[in-house]
Amino acid sequence: MRRWWQNGVLRTGGALAATAALVVGLGALASWSVFAHEAKTGKDAAAAQHEAAAPASPWGKVCVKEKAAKGAETEHCEVVQRELALPQKRLLAMIAIRYTGKGDQAQMTLTVPLGIAVGAGIGFRMDDGRWVKLPVITCVPAGCLAGTGLNAKDIAALEGASKGWVAYTVAGGKTLSIPVELKGLDKALAGLKS
Repeated sequence: MRRWWQNGVLRTGGALAATAALVVGLGALASWSVFAHEAKTGKDAAAAQHEAAAPASPWGKVCVKEKAAKGAETEHCEVVQRELALPQKRLLAMIAIRYTGKGDQAQMTLTVPLGIAVGAGIGFRMDDGRWVKLPVITCVPAGCLAGTGLNAKDIAALEGASKGWVAYTVAGGKTLSIPVELKGLDKALAGLKS
């Protein structure tokens, strides 16, 4: 599989990438961005983010190319934010949003570590108090995934919020609430449309 950086975006290509995107969803592919960042800069993404005096946005963009039946390539992109436990760089939560190609409809995928209470689902809350609880779709080696569709009103609410929280229950009944930064999401999503 090929991986390369183009205009600050991690690009992947090849049959394996297309298969992974179909089976796991684009959200799990975002974990490759840390590997690519380390290869490009010699620093891990978390260290680079902490070294930056004022990072422009916590949102990154990940794209996957796949070949259609007649050889034409299509590209699917999403914006991604990962929250890691340092220094182990263990995933605590990842939120990925992509447009579905149907007007202003989008898909939000939440990924959390393995070992959660799957039956409890994964929750997402914004700073205005809105709360949604999503059932776990599947668990793969990258983590457990839940997703929901977003309409224009949902997207506007996310873009207008400053913080969100991904919540899940771990074995033993303890609920973790992982903060995610929503500032800059509007610009990141606008970059998906261009």
